[in-house]
Amino acid sequence: MGSILFRMSEFAREQGLSINKLEATLGASKGVFAKALKGDGNTSTQWVEKFCSIYNTVSPEWLLLGEGEMLRSAQPSSKPTDTHPSTDNTEIEQLRQEVQRLKDEKIKLLEKIISLQDTH
Repeated sequence: MGSILFRMSEFAREQGLSINKLEATLGASKGVFAKALKGDGNTSTQWVEKFCSIYNTVSPEWLLLGEGEMLRSAQPSSKPTDTHPSTDNTEIEQLRQEVQRLKDEKIKLLEKIISLQDTH
């Protein structure tokens, strides 16, 4: 299963990103992840949150729990493609609600990680 940090590095490798590039993208100091991967450090939840924000195609379940697929599956739209966006506020509201639901889910998963880290 591995750690969250290991899965972050696995995703980076799959995307052709070096650990240095990942650190730079997240705004982390050079060597933060490399050191943590060697077992000499720990990864703050702030980096996990930023990672999820930047790489939003990554499945939170996979990243946080090591379960399921690495990438989120694309969900086909149930709306016809000829709908004009400026006349369909319902779809915009549904998307806002989905974004809020995903944020809430992310918070719950991060809280679970923190509680699990506190027990070890």
